Amino acid sequence: MISNFTDEEYLELKTLMSTVKDYIDPNQVHPLWNAYNKISGNNTGAPCTCNPRKWIDAVNEIRNFISQNG
Repeated sequence: MISNFTDEEYLELKTLMSTVKDYIDPNQVHPLWNAYNKISGNNTGAPCTCNPRKWIDAVNEIRNFISQNG
């Protein structure tokens, strides 16, 4: 178990992040934001996708988490 993720959840997160490039598919919004909340210790609702800064920060935080945890 890595942080608050089960091994299965962590593998799913890594798989999901491998598909995130310059665009976040609307079906990925909630899983990504939920993962970001787990990593950051927050419990906030997902921002509008029209606010790219928050999403860029969230994606970068998730990528950093994955790189630190293998």
